[in-house]
This record gives sequence, C-alpha cells and structure tokens, in this order.
Amino acid sequence: MLKYAIALLALGFLFSGCAPRVAVVPLDSVQRPPRQEDLTVYPSPEQVGRAFQQIARLSIDDKRSLRRDEAEDLALLAEAAKALGAEAVVILKKSSVVRKTKDPSGGGEIVYAYPHIEAAAIVFQP
Repeated sequence: MLKYAIALLALGFLFSGCAPRVAVVPLDSVQRPPRQEDLTVYPSPEQVGRAFQQIARLSIDDKRSLRRDEAEDLALLAEAAKALGAEAVVILKKSSVVRKTKDPSGGGEIVYAYPHIEAAAIVFQP
C-alpha cells in the first residue's frame, strides 16, 4: 500500500507542472526598453516578409511541465521577447522530446513526451 501511495505522490508531482522556463541566449549587447505592445509570432523565417536581425535565441523545453500546450509556450516566448525589446518572434524549430523513466511502483517504464520549441527574438531592419 505504501508503495502505491509513493507512486501516486510521484506522479502527482510529475503532472502538477511547474511553470515552464524560457531559456534566453542574447545575440547582441544592445539594451532595448521592454516592449509594451503585442508582437507577432511568425511560424517560420520565410513568412516574416521583411529584413530582420535576431537579437536573442529563445527555447522552451521544460521537462517538469507536461500539462501545457503550444499556445501557452508561444505566449511565454512572446513575453520573453517583449522583455528584450523585440518586435517579433520567429519559430525556428518545433519538436517533441521523449523521456523514459522507471515506474516508481516497479511496474516497468513510464514514457512521456514534452514539447521543445526554438525561436528567435527579432527586430526589423530599417
């Protein structure tokens, strides 16, 4: 009975989900004021339609947060880009990462996938 209680507790922590983390890698040293207005999220660089410069690379793949969806991820990426003063976000790569772990109750493996998105925060060229 205790073994099942521990397994349920572990699964509860697994699926309760912490806030996903956006990793930010700045690509220049320019300090821009945070953007207040909404920005556009482009699904690919080809769809931007004008010259731009990448100011940071953004990614989200937090293994601790399994209950989010793509719309939430895109909103988090947009918020991170706005904080950097970006004018838009361009999605560079989307994938799912599969992770396997041992079942705490001893019944084999638990397999789950979590989304991984790589993007660029951009500013438009004059």
